[in-house]
Amino acid sequence: MKKKRSRITRRSEQIEKFLQQIYNLLAPQICYCCLDRMPLTELLKTGDLKKDKLWEISRYLCPACIENLVILKDDICPKCGSPLRTTGCPHCTQTSFKFIAARSVFLFDERTRPLIHGLKYHQFLKIAPVLAAYAALYLENHWRWQKPDIIIPVPLHRVKLRERDFNQSAIIGRWLAQLTHIDYREDIIIRNRYTRTQTALDRKQRHQNVSGAFTLRDAEYLKDKCILILDDVFTTGSTCNAMAHLLRDNQITQVFVLTIARPS
Repeated sequence: MKKKRSRITRRSEQIEKFLQQIYNLLAPQICYCCLDRMPLTELLKTGDLKKDKLWEISRYLCPACIENLVILKDDICPKCGSPLRTTGCPHCTQTSFKFIAARSVFLFDERTRPLIHGLKYHQFLKIAPVLAAYAALYLENHWRWQKPDIIIPVPLHRVKLRERDFNQSAIIGRWLAQLTHIDYREDIIIRNRYTRTQTALDRKQRHQNVSGAFTLRDAEYLKDKCILILDDVFTTGSTCNAMAHLLRDNQITQVFVLTIARPS
């Protein structure tokens, strides 16, 4: 009976693989970045969740685009993590950052933009664990400070959350917590004021837009803990800095920032 069941299982897997090949032939997967047709790849299942999620990037980007992903680990500002220019860091000269340091996993460019915008604006939720896996790998290989005790995602106001139906930073944060075994809290800092989107604002307007927009619910719980603020993109850093400012005002000093990407 066992052998018969095993033969049936193998046969089902063969049929499923054949149907997948036919589907890929008729409706091939297209690279989210360069829009080229993707080669047929079989996803590995190693039993290691982080490795499996890292491998899933091959579902969305072609091998050439994966190879050209820029990890921001060298030639970056030691404070805010910005790619350095010959004139120095343009962000730290204009903003007094309250966090100890900020880092971003990727350069926000033509390869990462479609993935992050797909998640943020088009409910491309399947990419969230992949981005979280890369963030976990970054913490493992390039993080030179102590391991964070708590991950806190940048919160959305309840009105914006109803409009969008999800918080992309929170989804990535939950996955990152699962992959790194770090505590995760999205209820400890809330957005108490509805703010305009930061996209069309300049640096000064961004700072004013988020000033006083957050409330800390349980400062005592965070005392003596290392906090990691998590967001999708670091542009001027105004939002993360406003959260760090709130934490510092409540005598919580070990505050760091990690974002998935940032522009050059």
